[in-house]
Amino acid sequence: NRGHRHRNCAGIDFMQKSDSCFWLLILVGVALRMVPILFDFEWILIDNQGDSAIHFFGSQQLASGEGLSEMNARYEAIFPQLYSYTLVLSLFFSVIKNIELSICLSNIIFDCIAIVFLSKILNNNTSDKRNRVYVLVWWLNPIFIIMCWFSMAIIAVNAILLISLYFGCQLIKSYELQSSKMYRNAVLLGISIFVGNLFRPMFSVLLIAEIVII
Repeated sequence: NRGHRHRNCAGIDFMQKSDSCFWLLILVGVALRMVPILFDFEWILIDNQGDSAIHFFGSQQLASGEGLSEMNARYEAIFPQLYSYTLVLSLFFSVIKNIELSICLSNIIFDCIAIVFLSKILNNNTSDKRNRVYVLVWWLNPIFIIMCWFSMAIIAVNAILLISLYFGCQLIKSYELQSSKMYRNAVLLGISIFVGNLFRPMFSVLLIAEIVII
């Protein structure tokens, strides 16, 4: 057992110190997120089945300039937080012209934003030298990889959540130091919470937590 633990620690140290290993694993994560495109998967959806189908077809309808169908408009009126992701996906589709590629690429971009801010949070708030490993645990998480294949807002919400957490941490630090950056961080936190609430009406919890901590 001791030898096994030693080998595990040596492997973690190698991943932390080796730039080539780190970036190779990042590329592996990108490739896994692109599996549906690389292997020509077919999205089998019916335009009346839940959030994923609403985003899939609604984004194409918005990009066409004709607006949402009556059924999709009614569905998103009942659940207004869905419209934000449908709109974002439609912007990608209007540029890429391929809905499957738009789904994967947009989610990869959001996931890249997530690990950038995760890395910033770790580097600014911990002294652990293995922060790269924690980033890779996120990046190679099978659930996040598979969710990149779906026309759903989960990956975008994760990215906005980490952005909000980053600015929340920065606000607490600047408040404790009475830094002039406190007001800037407060504004940026407010904006990130506002944008997050457009996708999922739960980000006000972060604002409440921030007030309690301060």
